[in-house]
Amino acid sequence: MGKLEEALKCFERAYEFQPENKIMSLRPLAVTNALLGRTKEAGQFIAPYLKMGLSLACLMPPFKNPESEKLWAEGLLKAGVSGEPGGYYKSAIFLEPNLTGKEIKDQVFGQTISGFDICGGKEWSIERTEDGKATIRRDMIADTGKSWIDGDKLCNKWKNLYGGYKDCMRVYVNPEGTKEKKDQYIGTAVYGLVPFSVED
Repeated sequence: MGKLEEALKCFERAYEFQPENKIMSLRPLAVTNALLGRTKEAGQFIAPYLKMGLSLACLMPPFKNPESEKLWAEGLLKAGVSGEPGGYYKSAIFLEPNLTGKEIKDQVFGQTISGFDICGGKEWSIERTEDGKATIRRDMIADTGKSWIDGDKLCNKWKNLYGGYKDCMRVYVNPEGTKEKKDQYIGTAVYGLVPFSVED
């Protein structure tokens, strides 16, 4: 409990003295207040995220310590975030070696992959040929582009999406993933986690 009180004081100072980064302080303030039983304060700090409809999986940062990770998730749930205990992608996944470039190519080229946006929940799919021609579909949007392997990363570049910038990610096997949940693999991109499965 003492450590939580100390942490709360640090987060409060950051919130007060770094106004340009206030949004970054909201989650830790919500979590520590919730874990200390201050539900009203926790609710006020987490409110902007709840208005955006963000879930537990979306709001979980990476942790190296499983106990700290579990505590953070507990705090988010107590603050009012939707989700189930354990309903997030464990950082332990990313402590295992990522797939090699050859393994990625063997899995996703000449195939269709699909997933759900980790924050928005919307379904998407990417169809790739063996030589890397790709089509992405999400909602009513479709775009074409190319995919390639760069070292041990899967890279994409779309004609219109993401401003036409190159987008690369490492890919990990998710031992808790299922085809139904479309999260047998987890990609790590600069904008966050990308769960997906390979369709039959």
